[in-house]
Amino acid sequence: MIVQQDILIVGGGMVGASLAHALSGHGYKIGVIEAWPLSSSSQPSYDDRVIALSWGSRLILQAMGVWHGIETVAQPILDIHISDRGHFGFTRLNHHQEGVDALGYVVTAKS
Repeated sequence: MIVQQDILIVGGGMVGASLAHALSGHGYKIGVIEAWPLSSSSQPSYDDRVIALSWGSRLILQAMGVWHGIETVAQPILDIHISDRGHFGFTRLNHHQEGVDALGYVVTAKS
């Protein structure tokens, strides 16, 4: 059996699934190739690792209509301190100074 697709995405992890969802409302026939069955509870991409999402990623996920499902488990990043011990200089970022609710968010991959 031959199936025609306009777009074929290899990998149904976080990135592949997000891309498929983002493109789904644009009239394309989208296929996702994934080694693990959709019904599998042991998909290796959704494990105990954590990811950091930027403020911009939040805006993209809001536009896709999926942020509400992540928001309840997302931990906000309110301050960032960047330095290199033994070297000159450092940077500190604060969400209030940047005028945003959070600089980013920490979320477990299985969320």
